[in-house]
Amino acid sequence: MRYKTKELTNKQRKFVDALFLAENATEAARMAGYKDTKLLKSLAHETKKNPKVKEAIEAKKKELEKEALLTKIEKLKMVDSVIVNSYENCDWENMARMIKISNEMQGHNAPTEVTINAQESFVKRFQNDEDLNSE
Repeated sequence: MRYKTKELTNKQRKFVDALFLAENATEAARMAGYKDTKLLKSLAHETKKNPKVKEAIEAKKKELEKEALLTKIEKLKMVDSVIVNSYENCDWENMARMIKISNEMQGHNAPTEVTINAQESFVKRFQNDEDLNSE
């Protein structure tokens, strides 16, 4: 947990963490250890309004978003390495499938189907260009 916690009480820290696991603030308050079940909803509301808690919630959101982004980048790198490996092994079907997955992960409006003939013709043309350059 990287967000500022020095200024928060133990229950407030637990509440911030629980907010990202619970269905609502009342459930988060219960998970954080607030005992008075009759006042749980108002305690949750008051805790959430606390400026220090608000700041910690925003910091936690940013931290989680950053972790999610890194995970996406790592996944894209893995897909890219499979694309390169498929190209090197002339596995056009897998290469086409992984290009489609890569495009979907990045939100590109790529065609949903890639014909193998088009891929093979592209690769052959690319290989011919390499052959010309090596002479």
